[in-house]
Amino acid sequence: MLGPFTFWLERCFPTADHLDTPVTTLQIVEVGGVVLHRYEYTATGRTYRNVEATRVKNGVVHEVEVYFGGAV
Repeated sequence: MLGPFTFWLERCFPTADHLDTPVTTLQIVEVGGVVLHRYEYTATGRTYRNVEATRVKNGVVHEVEVYFGGAV
């Protein structure tokens, strides 16, 4: 059985094993119960930025939205 993170990677980020560099966190802020994580990474020679919005209640992740940005 796949762990939750492994399942997420395979389903939502199938190219994660093709990154040229590790993901770099640019900003993490909490707004109205939602944690926003802005990050960038390089894949096949191009740098990209994404934002994830994660809603946590009582220490449990209830929702994750990923906004895929374009090349920087």
